[in-house]
Amino acid sequence: MKMNEQINSDKNIAMGCLGCYAEGRLVFKWISYEQLVDEDGVTHTGRGLCKVAGCTHEHHDEWHIQDYDGINLGENPDIQHLYSLFEYLDGDGDRDAILLACKSQYSTTEEMSDNVERVKENLYYACEYEFELKDYFMNEAYENGIAHEDNPLLNYVDWEHYARDMMHHYTKIETEQGIYLWGTWC
Repeated sequence: MKMNEQINSDKNIAMGCLGCYAEGRLVFKWISYEQLVDEDGVTHTGRGLCKVAGCTHEHHDEWHIQDYDGINLGENPDIQHLYSLFEYLDGDGDRDAILLACKSQYSTTEEMSDNVERVKENLYYACEYEFELKDYFMNEAYENGIAHEDNPLLNYVDWEHYARDMMHHYTKIETEQGIYLWGTWC
């Protein structure tokens, strides 16, 4: 599975007012995840989210996320779980890969936020480029004791074929930082 989506800025959610959209007006605002809660830490709902989007109509209380900068997590996710997920991953250099692994495994933001720690523990940075995967798996074989320097048969091992075989146990996730591996057994 190849996924090449990125999150590139702090304002990565396009929050929109569904009432305005139904009336034929496109009212939305790019926001950061911190704006999903008020100054007291209470998650915005209904009218509060429409206000965040820039809606001035007091009777509008239906919202939707029109876009994400990169990884699409749905039009109507659970806001509390979306906030929790982004808060947990704030400042994490592996955020893109973790979100992509979560998205490949779980269908709702609730499932993603409940399992993000497990995903993070089972996600491995392998290498920067595709052709380096054989070196990654060769080093793993040596580190795990599968391959030994004193074994004369190692000269006959096709490490590219070995890496291809090993990839049956992983999902490959590509980001700007490089290639990450997510174990299919997780």
